[in-house]
Formats: sequence, structure tokens, C-alpha cells
Amino acid sequence: MSDGTHKTYYDTGEKQYESHYKDGELQGLTTEYEKNGTVKAKYQFEHDVLISKQEKEPKRDMGRMTFLVRPWFWLGLLALGGGFWFFFTKVILKKYS
Repeated sequence: MSDGTHKTYYDTGEKQYESHYKDGELQGLTTEYEKNGTVKAKYQFEHDVLISKQEKEPKRDMGRMTFLVRPWFWLGLLALGGGFWFFFTKVILKKYS
């Protein structure tokens, strides 16, 4: 292969690989794409030898626990907690002291 960037395509025309060659050998980053255009994996080559592979991280499905990572949940909890604390210290403690 000649030096430079080489692209390989799926039969349907979408880009499949983008590789870099130097002195006829794979050198540097090679990117693999899915048919929808998103990055599937990245490979690092040095003189035709695979040095590292980084695959796309799978989506983490937390199911019903997703609300725990939402900031509005924590802000709402803080607001409710503050309201409860105000009610407890100002109304309940005053009433019984």
C-alpha cells in the first residue's frame, strides 16, 4: 500500500475503516465504523503491529435506577429535605418546647 490515509467501505457505501500507512505498513490510528457512521473501535498500530484497541463503551442501562444520575432528583431531594428540616425545627420543636 502507498503512504497516507486509506478508507475501506461497506458494500452499501458507508465508511468501514480509516487507516494510516507509512512505508507500506499500518502506522498510527485505524478507526472502525459501524454502518450508521458511529465509531465502533479504534486501533493503534506501529509497523503493522497492533499496539492497543479501544472499543466503544456499551451504554449502561440502569433500568429503574436511572433517576439517581439525574441532577433534578438530587436538587428536589435537597429542597424537600430543607423544607422538612425547617418545618421540624421551627414548628414541631417550638410547639413541644
